[in-house]
Amino acid sequence: MSAIRWRALARAVGFSVPLADYLRFYFIGMFFGLAVPSTIGADGTRSLYLGRSPPGRAAALSSVVFDRWVGLVALVAVGVLALLLGPSGELPAGLVTMLLVVGVTLVVGWLLAPRFASLLPEGRWRRLIREELAPFFRDAPLLARAVVLSLAVQGLQILAQKLLADALGLAVPLGFIAIYHPLVALAAAAPITVGGFGLREATYAYLLPHVGIATDDAVALGLLWWAIGAAGGLLGGALYLSRRDRGE
Repeated sequence: MSAIRWRALARAVGFSVPLADYLRFYFIGMFFGLAVPSTIGADGTRSLYLGRSPPGRAAALSSVVFDRWVGLVALVAVGVLALLLGPSGELPAGLVTMLLVVGVTLVVGWLLAPRFASLLPEGRWRRLIREELAPFFRDAPLLARAVVLSLAVQGLQILAQKLLADALGLAVPLGFIAIYHPLVALAAAAPITVGGFGLREATYAYLLPHVGIATDDAVALGLLWWAIGAAGGLLGGALYLSRRDRGE
């Protein structure tokens, strides 16, 4: 689904690469994401690979940036909705309020980004939004399709975490998973540790005890979720090495 979303965005700026290539680039990006803090490794790799095709690297970078951006907004939107509707356990009221305020601000800010761009000082960020990302904002059907696919991706990840929790015998409500999954993903994306290792597990250890899960069980769930992502990254490594042997 992520590859389909990225292909739709890249087509809007002139790329005509087959879906299989987007899928391969995504997996290879996951491989490099295992060794680089935040999403820099994954996104940089995707930009470089797609940028080999016309219209080039600048357009490739804009498609990757917007792909990441729309995914982040969908992630935050899911978290906000879950906080409003789902069981928040014994999470501190102050934390819930802060998360709601920050989440709503991010979502609304994204929707109004083209209008706010004129308020930014002249520079890279203003040009990025007004010139390079503008085609995505102007195409309402494309934007809607990207958002729907992003929400579907987040929904599948939440269901996957529910399956892992059940496999460990942990009674974690699906609604609470929808609350902590965005927080875990954002913590892992912070450019502090390699692949988010440590930050992700610490977030599990902090949040899950609020619904009665022991800290060691929470960390075990976090490690299992990391292992799932690492498996995808290792598949990407195999794809990278196989193509490299043929001169790519």
